[in-house]
Amino acid sequence: MKKAKIVELDRVRAFAILGVLMIHSTANGTMAGTADSLLQQLMKWLNDLAMFSVPVFLFVSGLVLFYNYEQNWSARSIGTFYRKRLKGVFVPYLLISLLYHIVYGRLFYDYYFNLSAFWDQLKVGHASYHLYFMIILFQMYLIFPFIMTVLTRWPRLKAWFFPVFIVLVQAAFLYRQYNVQYESGAHVYWINYCIYFFLGGYAGLYYGRLKVFLEKRMGMIALLLAAACLGVYLSYHYIYLPGQLKPIVSDTLSRCYGLLCSLLFMSVGLHLEKRLPRLRRVLDSIGKFSFGIYLIHPLFQTAFGKLIAEPGSPVLYLARTVVLYLWLMGASWIAVYLYRKVSTLWKNRRQVRKTGAGVTA
Repeated sequence: MKKAKIVELDRVRAFAILGVLMIHSTANGTMAGTADSLLQQLMKWLNDLAMFSVPVFLFVSGLVLFYNYEQNWSARSIGTFYRKRLKGVFVPYLLISLLYHIVYGRLFYDYYFNLSAFWDQLKVGHASYHLYFMIILFQMYLIFPFIMTVLTRWPRLKAWFFPVFIVLVQAAFLYRQYNVQYESGAHVYWINYCIYFFLGGYAGLYYGRLKVFLEKRMGMIALLLAAACLGVYLSYHYIYLPGQLKPIVSDTLSRCYGLLCSLLFMSVGLHLEKRLPRLRRVLDSIGKFSFGIYLIHPLFQTAFGKLIAEPGSPVLYLARTVVLYLWLMGASWIAVYLYRKVSTLWKNRRQVRKTGAGVTA
């Protein structure tokens, strides 16, 4: 039996994609002006505080998968699971990577298509700067069926499997990071990021209990205060006291920040269910389109950069950044909306043709 939809998740996705757009809108600004300029400091604050985006998206992905498949998993589910990911995630990734390869190849490398270069980009998510997230997601999809099968076969493991697994993976990450020669690359993304996915999975398995806490007003306030204090503390150290925090402390606190923001946005999403209907509808709309907005927005950022140069004045630069942020949100939303409209019309027309052919036969 299909479980009830978790209504607040579209709002959580909306907060996450708004954070992604903030990071990309302010990225150049973190290098603008002198090292101690107010403009650069503001850009760094906004950029650092929005670093919850990837953790929140991975948390939600893990929560949804484990929540939906907990009671409906079998050996046959593996094939169904991968067919859905192939159609709904990999094919869009393949097509958007091809688009970025062609557009950026023409703009920056003077070629339309290079098969060898495209293959190298596709393997590691380098067709555009933001597609590394897709590689992380694919790696999580490879691990998920194994863990879901183990939990289905031995349900008593559910209570402690995730905490032990997360601790072991975090220990492996810290050991690799600080005790052996550092190795980077797409093949080790999962070690850096899987903690968010599996914490989300743990939340999905125990969503009923978690929801009781998230629905409490004091729970939301506590999460807000904790996330705000930790985010400000980390940002202050990154901007004004770089290198003062030990790396192991910085990494651990950053993971806590991502988790707190994930829970905070879920709590806010739940509280909006019966409040502020206009804001709720806006967030729901952004959340539903968040995957498409994530995929397409760098194209609009590139176009904006080609049309409007960065001004020298700090005030004008700040104004340009605000306009860029609004442009990325608005243009990307409209593009995804139009794509869905056209896609729906095309599917309906094909269905009518099939129905008509069946009646005629």
